Amino acid sequence: MIRRSCISAALAIAALATPSVADLKLPRISPDSKVTQTLGFTDLTVTYSRPGVKKRTIWGDLVPYDKEWRTGANNATTFATTDTITFGGKTLPPGKYGLATVPGKDEWTVILNSQSDVWGTVYDPSKDVMRVQVKPQPAPYREWLWIGFDDMAPVTDNINLVCNKAALVIHWENLRVAVPIEVEVTNHVLAACRDSVAKAKASDWRTAFSAARFCFQNEVALDEGRGWLDKSLGVQKAYAYLTLLARWQMKDGKKDDAIATAKQAIAAGKASKDKASGEEVVSGAVTKPTEGRRRGASKPKRARADEAKPKALAARAARTTPAPARRSVAASPRATITPIDSAPGATAKRKAARPGAKAKPEAKAAREPKPVPEPKEAKARARSKAPAEEPAPAETADDEAAAPRRASKRSEKGITAEEMGAKQREISVSEFFTKNRHLLGFDSPRKALLTCVKEAVDNALDACEEGGILPDVVVKLEIVAEDGTPLPASQATRFRITVTDNGPGIVRQQIPKIFAKLLYGSKFHRLRMSRGQQGIGISAAGMYGQLTTGKPVQIISRTSPKTAAHFFEVQIDTKKNEPIVHESKKIDWDQPRGTQVALEVEGKYQKGRTSVDEYLEQISIANPHVSLTYHTVEGETKGFQRTVQELPEPPREIKPHPYGIELGMLLKMLHDTNSHSLSGFLAADFCRVSSELAKEICKNAGVSANARPRDVAGEAAEAVYKTLQATKIMAPPTNCLSPIGEKALLSGLYNQIKGEFYTAVSRPPAVYRGNPFAIEAGLAFGSRPAESDKPDDKSKAKAKEEAQPLAEGEEEEGDTELARVIRYANRVPLLYQQSACATYKAAVDTKWRNYGISQSRGALPQGPMVIFVHMASVWVPFTSESKEAIADYDEIRKEITLALRECGRRLGVFLRRQGRAQSEFRRRNIFALYIEEVVDACNRLKGGKLPAEKIKEQLQKIAKSKTGGLKTDELLGKTGAGPEGLPDSIIVTEEGVEGEVAVAEPAQEAAEAPEPAKKKARKVKVDEEAPAEAEPKKARKGGAARAKARMKADAAEVGEEAPAEEEPAAEAKQPRKGRTTGAAKKTRKRS
Repeated sequence: MIRRSCISAALAIAALATPSVADLKLPRISPDSKVTQTLGFTDLTVTYSRPGVKKRTIWGDLVPYDKEWRTGANNATTFATTDTITFGGKTLPPGKYGLATVPGKDEWTVILNSQSDVWGTVYDPSKDVMRVQVKPQPAPYREWLWIGFDDMAPVTDNINLVCNKAALVIHWENLRVAVPIEVEVTNHVLAACRDSVAKAKASDWRTAFSAARFCFQNEVALDEGRGWLDKSLGVQKAYAYLTLLARWQMKDGKKDDAIATAKQAIAAGKASKDKASGEEVVSGAVTKPTEGRRRGASKPKRARADEAKPKALAARAARTTPAPARRSVAASPRATITPIDSAPGATAKRKAARPGAKAKPEAKAAREPKPVPEPKEAKARARSKAPAEEPAPAETADDEAAAPRRASKRSEKGITAEEMGAKQREISVSEFFTKNRHLLGFDSPRKALLTCVKEAVDNALDACEEGGILPDVVVKLEIVAEDGTPLPASQATRFRITVTDNGPGIVRQQIPKIFAKLLYGSKFHRLRMSRGQQGIGISAAGMYGQLTTGKPVQIISRTSPKTAAHFFEVQIDTKKNEPIVHESKKIDWDQPRGTQVALEVEGKYQKGRTSVDEYLEQISIANPHVSLTYHTVEGETKGFQRTVQELPEPPREIKPHPYGIELGMLLKMLHDTNSHSLSGFLAADFCRVSSELAKEICKNAGVSANARPRDVAGEAAEAVYKTLQATKIMAPPTNCLSPIGEKALLSGLYNQIKGEFYTAVSRPPAVYRGNPFAIEAGLAFGSRPAESDKPDDKSKAKAKEEAQPLAEGEEEEGDTELARVIRYANRVPLLYQQSACATYKAAVDTKWRNYGISQSRGALPQGPMVIFVHMASVWVPFTSESKEAIADYDEIRKEITLALRECGRRLGVFLRRQGRAQSEFRRRNIFALYIEEVVDACNRLKGGKLPAEKIKEQLQKIAKSKTGGLKTDELLGKTGAGPEGLPDSIIVTEEGVEGEVAVAEPAQEAAEAPEPAKKKARKVKVDEEAPAEAEPKKARKGGAARAKARMKADAAEVGEEAPAEEEPAAEAKQPRKGRTTGAAKKTRKRS
């Protein structure tokens, strides 16, 4: 199919290249199509070309299986959304995406790619935004490919509710694929209702009524909606309003009140119809006719028709618009009506604005829309009344004010360069980020709450580590009650964040600038690993709180027990990017030193992934030296105890490396240096450049080594720069990094993630763009056995679970969950933009099938597994200012991939041992079944004179030796030396933990636990579930060589050398089918 498309494209290009037919446009063989669907406020659009079947075999032939298909013809098929939606169960931000698929016999993969305006055959997998798996379904025959939207459904079964669900359907030939789509409607409409009601005038009763009707029909915010209905009834008691009130009272169980209100509604309706002035009731709104009609005058037929147009549009909008927002949501998404200039009088005002146009009297009608009368009634009234002249229109104040503005616009032809120059002014960085706060991670309430907590905690940890203090951090999250009414956490919109640390504190003069000035900090200009880099984070969190709540940031800081604590309340002057101090004083504080930051912000609290709770849990994994206390919004207290009792090795500041600078940076360094010669500048201001090498660089560049650095410019500076890049220079030092370390990483994984197998890998430091970095990877696999006070409870619960019978047709569920990737940069968790991160891409590209883990194409591996990746660097290349994803540099991707492969190899060894252990365990159980019977038989033959216990012991030793014996214990680390062949790994069993890396425990719990209990926690189960190998004496010749060759083959599959560690045990000789032991033969003979 791709070859045919390429031929078609070539013919099209050749046709366009011919001058004689350059302007000729021919119809396409596969016609273009565009489908747009509105769900709530969201517009969904698919643009594609429609190929035909044309007596061809489509699936498996024209469109091959398990290969990317552009899902159409000609240009790439595109999918666009105007708002954030849920696409196939995954969150998709607004934008335009290329749509492709990977058809399969049993499963399709629907791909959304960031490339949209390209030819259909152009596809780059690295730019995939999302992949969704769906099942194909048989469907009626369709000749031409159709992609559109179907399966629409409302929020609930109520017929008055708007649709918020649909499906993107691909239907061709006899196959149909549907991807579910869901949009947010109710909350958006409620927000629009609140805004419109708040801005409505006191005399406006329609807006409040429309909002109340929406709440009643959708059964949301009923208390708030009832208040809006009461507000509208306070201004106008019409038939429809009283009817809605009666229905509301009936729903609340107030039957008598509902009957009384219904009678009032009937009386109001009759009164409005019996008025001689001609008032009409349409949808419950009483509308008065114009002044001329009230006087009994009639208009000509054409005048009445012209006047009826805006009134009809207004009446139709009143009947179909359930919410008062500017953009309305229709219950039927294909019949959405957005009224434009629908109020009576709007047409007259537009005509009055034109030269020579006559305006019509719409003074009162401009305030109250008049509905269209029924055709028969309108004709009867027209026949009964005589035509009369209309009164002159009254000119309003708005028209008088608008007239000179329109005249000035018509006469204005342009402005001069001087006037344009006078409008230019400097833009403050605070002003920029105020309008573009989404760049800093404040693009949604839930994410904004997490970002504020993250920035405060990062600052606290950096301060403690730089001060050489083991961090003790307290995070408190509180709900700020509105009007004194407490709200549940899920409904609260305003929170107070308080973060307290025991760091060295901040000097009084620096507090306002640190917390209320963007791009102010101590970490931007130095090259050493730290969490913060840009000097934006905590001040940006304060700016967000200032924008959303108007509250200042409150800071308490103390530098030592001998000095007083200083209290500040600060805000940012966004025009000048300078702090505004509202309050500054000395206070009494119970902490001897440290800092406390309190922010009040708008946000949304929700547990689960990408939440504050998950962020703090991941902090404790990568920072086991931190003691963290978390006070949740529910009033609970969670403690993440310190498991490592020493600080990480402090990183040292280094100088820039020549490979990490550009020409402009070199020119700036030449101008700012204190050196007096060029060679001295190169040796003093760069790392890894000695005096001899500096002179050699100057000689190769053709520049004097004694030249003044400030005089080196133009071609000379460019020559020096090119020579620097071409010279072979040693990689920068790595003492500027502070990796987590394999032991600390294993400790963090074991204490926070339940699993059966853990491993950690630290790669040697590498360099990208002259910046040193190190990659650490960890892996947790399986589910840790449940803890219980009684050991028998575990086996009983397990046996009970296994004994559960399956229903007819029921099968055991397979473990198909995808692995979870947790990403870190300089010990800070990265929770958003996972698919755009180099870490995620490397995890997907790793071939986990080589290590015994199932994996679909282009997806994460399947199984109960957590993949941990940490990047430590002096300058992490984030994709945006919000620091949510690591840029995809080749050097970084390579190091991550190598670390994950090593983790995979160790996991593969563990899984192979586990499989062999299960086989040997079954053999041992079979032997054990015969031991007791053999001993009794032998004892009877000897007249009961044999030592039964001794014989039983001997037979048990034989059974143990036949299933591995002592060599198995050594191989699995039962001698206390750890699992052999698995360095820096932990294996968890039901009776304890084994591994050559000691698992660190919380200091408090370790102190309270008795010594025998501690030893028992490290005891390894030997008798029952030990993964067993064959006895070394029975191993076949060459078994060790075969094991070594197998390890090399595993490494060859992933393109690396075999690891230095290898399994010392020989490959076990598996027993042949039907083979029995001598004791078993004797028993059979005796029977």
